[in-house]
Amino acid sequence: MIAEFLLTSVGNRTGSDTASWAPLLLLFTLWLLARLFNILGQYSIAGASDLAFMLLFYLFIFAPIIKAKQWRQFAIMIVIVMLITANGLDYAGQRALVDKGNYFGNYPGFYVVVAAFFVLI
Repeated sequence: MIAEFLLTSVGNRTGSDTASWAPLLLLFTLWLLARLFNILGQYSIAGASDLAFMLLFYLFIFAPIIKAKQWRQFAIMIVIVMLITANGLDYAGQRALVDKGNYFGNYPGFYVVVAAFFVLI
């Protein structure tokens, strides 16, 4: 939902295309694979798919902002980096790679999303 809103919003504000057809299909496929592999208990593949989705999404948002030189929009890039970090910590916690990774991933991620809604709306 956040990705959809940001792809549309950044595209409208910069006047350039963020993702369509094949790139958008790739984003959706990565997002769907992450959810399916989570359901199946394949957390390593789910984490890789989800992080690949978020990094690709970041690039699709970042490129039009830089191209249009809309530096006011740069704050959203920081929000996305914080979400990617929180997501990575959550998956690292699931795999027991980071002690309390779920805690350090879920709580900050939740608060970043809530703050983003207050800022964007």
